[in-house]
Amino acid sequence: MTISKWIVGTLFIPVQVFAWGAVGHRTVGLIAEANLTPQAKLGVQQLLGAQTLSGVANWADSLRSTTTYKPTVWYHFEKIPDGVSFIDNLKALPDWQQKKGGIVAAILVANEILRDNSSSGSAKTDALKFLVHFVGDIHQPLHTGRPVDNGAVKIDTTWFGKPMSVHAIWDSGMIMSGHSTVVSDGQSIENNANAYANFLLKAPPLQLTPTMDVEEWLNESLALRTAAYDKTYETNPSQYQTQHLPEVDQRIYQAGVRLAKMLNDIYGGQQTPPLENTLKGQIESVVGDIHQLINFNP
Repeated sequence: MTISKWIVGTLFIPVQVFAWGAVGHRTVGLIAEANLTPQAKLGVQQLLGAQTLSGVANWADSLRSTTTYKPTVWYHFEKIPDGVSFIDNLKALPDWQQKKGGIVAAILVANEILRDNSSSGSAKTDALKFLVHFVGDIHQPLHTGRPVDNGAVKIDTTWFGKPMSVHAIWDSGMIMSGHSTVVSDGQSIENNANAYANFLLKAPPLQLTPTMDVEEWLNESLALRTAAYDKTYETNPSQYQTQHLPEVDQRIYQAGVRLAKMLNDIYGGQQTPPLENTLKGQIESVVGDIHQLINFNP
């Protein structure tokens, strides 16, 4: 399937499209692989065997349409209205929706499974595959989108002549149109991801101190999403792309570096940061045990 067909196809998924698309998610995995310590590389290899982080980066999306894994569709995003914090929004949700889980709790659970010596090898493997994907998802600003439009999935427009939702513009549209000298429709997803990852690694879009702070990652996406709704995408797509493509590059690069940091800490014997334990406690004060909420093996 060509990238353009994949982009158009995602427009007809009713609830949420795939954050970053296949190229973006695979690129997150490649950037993470480039930043792993030797211990983390060994730990990942022991779980994935001949597979790689980039190779499994889209696994979680491939499961969402299956009957068994359908409940995991809720783990890919948070729907938060404007001006509301994550915890306040969680408290305001109806009980049935709280029990569906979300991306923040899913990342915390995956982290705990990977750190738990009593977890089975298969449980750790699945947790790692989900984690690779979810760290990418949470860095896509419209995966913290407004509930009223399902993260801009319901906002249709035309992007350089192609019918596309605003969500899809952020998933794949800007990468393909804005980096046409790096990626192209004629290349495979794998080749496009390799080229895009090499581009970002040669000239990183920012300097950052990689830390595990899932709520901060979410808040960063919330801060970026406001401008994502600017209707310049309709009136002047070139201007919109000039403004937001650096943000897309930055978020994909951040996701890869931060994923690597998480895995380096896990396989380096570092404790879960206190901030994450506090966040877990805040979530569980509302919904109960998050391990009962998030099920990677339904």
